[in-house]
Amino acid sequence: MLNKEISIGRPFRGGWLIVLMLMSLASPLLPAMDIQIPTLKSGTDVYTNVTVYQMSATDIFMRHGRGFGNAKISSLDDDTLILLGLKKEKAEASKASSVTVDAQSAEAVEKVKTALATVNVDLPSEDLLKERLAQIKTSPQILYGILGGLVIGYLLFCWCLQKVCVNAGSRPGLLVWLPILQMFPLLRAAKMPAWWFVVFCIPVITIPAHLRWCARIVQVCGKGFWTGLMLFLPGTNILALLYLAFSGGGGRATGKPLRNAELPGLVGA
Repeated sequence: MLNKEISIGRPFRGGWLIVLMLMSLASPLLPAMDIQIPTLKSGTDVYTNVTVYQMSATDIFMRHGRGFGNAKISSLDDDTLILLGLKKEKAEASKASSVTVDAQSAEAVEKVKTALATVNVDLPSEDLLKERLAQIKTSPQILYGILGGLVIGYLLFCWCLQKVCVNAGSRPGLLVWLPILQMFPLLRAAKMPAWWFVVFCIPVITIPAHLRWCARIVQVCGKGFWTGLMLFLPGTNILALLYLAFSGGGGRATGKPLRNAELPGLVGA
């Protein structure tokens, strides 16, 4: 009786073998593996000389330098996961993503080609285009209308210049109706010497020369700074010219041309 109690209380030495057999029966669908890992980190625990012999969906079972044990897959570091085949390396992941992008691009190109193939666009032939262009002819009436409009516009422009000269107290004469030569009566109306005509012919200096003429002609006509600025700037110069032509001026108010002595600040120009 005593021997039987002693045998019952003695620990069973084959316990680990039974545990291993039960673990293998608990996961029959998982393939057997034997992966050697020098060092394995699971959270704060570090194992050496590790041999992973079984793996489930959430745990790995291993032998290590201190015996047997298991660890959660979620607690393993990236290097261990790569060794176990649970995580791809960065190069393989980037390669897989590039392959996916290339496949998507190729699919998009195929869709565009298919869409273009379904669109029927009837483009005229080259001979048909030449024939249609040959049929387009400019009517003589249109040309005469454009030419007549240009002539009328030029005559109105010269008429406005004549009225500006009269408002400045100067006699424009017939030169105001002639291109280029109309600069002489305009210089005389602004009380500027005739040799300024040469300055206007120099490409670079013509801009400051025109600015000076605008300042002088508005002062002679009795207008202000803003009128001269509008007369100088493109786009507003037509409005300023019409204003100078039809608003009267200093010379017209007195009924005679003004002299340099009557224009303060302009003597000796």
